Amino acid sequence: MKFTYTSGSRPLDGFTIKRGVGAGGFGEVYFATSDAGKEVALKRVQRNLDIELRGVRQCLNLKHSNLISLFDIKYDDEGEAWVVMEYVSGGGETLKDVVELHPNGMPPEEVDRWFRDIASGVGYLHDHGIVHRDLKSANILVLKDG
Repeated sequence: MKFTYTSGSRPLDGFTIKRGVGAGGFGEVYFATSDAGKEVALKRVQRNLDIELRGVRQCLNLKHSNLISLFDIKYDDEGEAWVVMEYVSGGGETLKDVVELHPNGMPPEEVDRWFRDIASGVGYLHDHGIVHRDLKSANILVLKDG
C-alpha cells in the first residue's frame, strides 16, 4: 500500500510520522509520535469531511475499553483535517482476519467473546446518542494480549 507521507514526514505541526498503517473510506491512518514522545494514530481525513468530523467531535470525550480514544482534530498548513487518536499497539488481529481463519465457522466461545465486546462498545455509543457509521469486520480488532 502506498501512502502519501513517508517515515520522518511532519505534515502536521507537533507530530512526526513513523509509518502508514492503513487506509479506509475516510482517509489514511499513520502511526506517529508527538514532539513530546506520545505515540498516536493520525487519520488524514480525505473524504466525507463533514460527516467524519461531526462524528469525531461527538466522540472526543467518550471513554470505553472497547473503543479507540479520540484526542483531537488538527489542521495542517494546507487546511487538511487530521484526527489525533489512540494508537493501539501489540499486534492485534481484526475480526475479518479471524473469520477468514475459520472458513467453517468460529468456535462458539470465540464468537461470544467477540460479540460481547462489540455489543459493549456499540451499546456505549448508542447510550450517548451516537451511531457508528463504519462498523465492519476490518475495523474491529482485539489485541493479542487481550
